[in-house]
Amino acid sequence: MASKFDSQAIAWMPGQVASRRRFVPNVPIVTHDNRRKLFYDDLVKDRTVIVQFVSLAYHPNYPVTRNLIDVQRRLGDRLGDDVFMISITSDPENDNVAALAEFSKRHHAKEGWTFVTGDVDSLSLLQQVFFFHGDETHQQHHSELQPTDCSAGLLRYGNDTAGIWGSVPTKTDAAQIIDRLAWITPNREAKRPKGIRRAGPRFDTATRSYR
Repeated sequence: MASKFDSQAIAWMPGQVASRRRFVPNVPIVTHDNRRKLFYDDLVKDRTVIVQFVSLAYHPNYPVTRNLIDVQRRLGDRLGDDVFMISITSDPENDNVAALAEFSKRHHAKEGWTFVTGDVDSLSLLQQVFFFHGDETHQQHHSELQPTDCSAGLLRYGNDTAGIWGSVPTKTDAAQIIDRLAWITPNREAKRPKGIRRAGPRFDTATRSYR
């Protein structure tokens, strides 16, 4: 069965790296500080971001926020400057603005870490695009928002300007997540073993092409 989101999902397939940015949906969302925004234009465009899905009700079973707090600590002043964190609820019918605001305050989220809610259709589209797997079973699995689906176990990180995106398990050590960000952030050197480089083509910022 074909998914109605196939046209967006194809952006994550191999060979589509350079054009991924245009496939990030510009859907209306509401932030934890009760501001109505457009997801791409206001939260992603021209930024380096970490994107994660969270359900407040299921959070005790998937305590990944502690890891993101460590990422926030390690980013320091970079958070809200050259790196932004976005946590999108996978349970918008229950995780309203007030609930997300309280969650943000309780976990001492700083400026640059935005919690997002909105209507089910908009958030479902975001989930499809960021966590599409490519086979029929997973297309059906992701056809509706489910707090326990596998998007709870992954972080997406990307540099929208360069069109480079990757993923990492949410339980990955915070220091390693920071290193991943360094690979895609201009003028930031990752602490990778000597002789090892990121797989795939390199993005030349001067020519804005891959080589």
